[in-house]
Amino acid sequence: MYEGPPPPDTLQEGIRLFNEEFFFEAHEVWEDLWHRERGGSRLFVQGLIQVAAALHHFREGNMGGAASLVEKALTKLRQYPDEYLGINNNGLIAYLEQLKHSLRRDAPRNQGGGIPPFPKLGVPGGPERGASEEEP
Repeated sequence: MYEGPPPPDTLQEGIRLFNEEFFFEAHEVWEDLWHRERGGSRLFVQGLIQVAAALHHFREGNMGGAASLVEKALTKLRQYPDEYLGINNNGLIAYLEQLKHSLRRDAPRNQGGGIPPFPKLGVPGGPERGASEEEP
């Protein structure tokens, strides 16, 4: 049972997978962590799981499932500070709000028609949405 923050290696592995757009795999890593977590970050981890699952559903064409999970994730993530566990939570919430608007029935359903590029998780000032990190 964890009383403090989740183990950084497990959290970071999920972030790495998410940033590489392996959303289902990130979801699986974080879900395993969520099952073991008992501290104050449990709800935040659940929100991350829902974000990853929403983007996976979006990719699979399940817009209703994606929209539902975005709403659930927003409810959880809004309860945490702008930066939490090394994640720019404020930026993630802003992205989800934009995605929520794009997923409405009257919005276009493709990447080129109003759906924002997939986000990259990181701290403020870190990688921007859709940006790739360059190797030295």
